[in-house]
Amino acid sequence: MAAVTKSGGSKRGGGAKARSAEAKEPDATREEVADYIASMLTSLRLLAHRKDMALLAYLIGVALEEANAQKAGQD
Repeated sequence: MAAVTKSGGSKRGGGAKARSAEAKEPDATREEVADYIASMLTSLRLLAHRKDMALLAYLIGVALEEANAQKAGQD
């Protein structure tokens, strides 16, 4: 998860699986990359929702649906 700092920067955190997909990006499968993206989008959608950014949360949700479809091997 990317946390926004008071200065507007960000700090990264997250599970080993997410870091693993990122660290091995050239060797990562399409499904692993889609899983990593879905994980990041889930966190971003939650942040947008918590700050009452309804349109942004919706658009991130659409991108999340696409990432999940890619994870499932759908085009």
